[in-house]
Amino acid sequence: MTLAVPLVANTVDDQLTGLLAADAAQSNAASVALAQHVARSSADPAQRASLAARLADVLTAENTPPATRTFLAQQLRLVASDAEVPRLARMLGDPSGTDLACLVLRAIPTDAVSKALLAALPHLEGRSLLAVINLLGERQETAAVESSPPD
Repeated sequence: MTLAVPLVANTVDDQLTGLLAADAAQSNAASVALAQHVARSSADPAQRASLAARLADVLTAENTPPATRTFLAQQLRLVASDAEVPRLARMLGDPSGTDLACLVLRAIPTDAVSKALLAALPHLEGRSLLAVINLLGERQETAAVESSPPD
């Protein structure tokens, strides 16, 4: 007896297309292939940067389903760099994107992230504001105290 295994193309774009497919089997196979691609890319800085940019493209696309966005954020946090910070910072103002943006930004230990979080503070409210304040606290960002509004 032979099991049919869905074929997933080797390119990131094909894997992302499969991930967005309505067919659950194709989407699952693409998820596995994409996670493997992310794991392999860590050894090659150019491949890692290209992959991070492509993941950020699909993560921030309006038509990406919520579950797919969550998976993409989980993968992006493994390969993201300062290059993705501006796009992720724009997600902070969207209540449906704040937690995902924070998930990825948490994994980038650079000043670019701190600056983006501090710049976003005056424009946020509610859960988005709390998520960013929490992340600034985790990063022990003392400048956040200076920028907090008076009582």
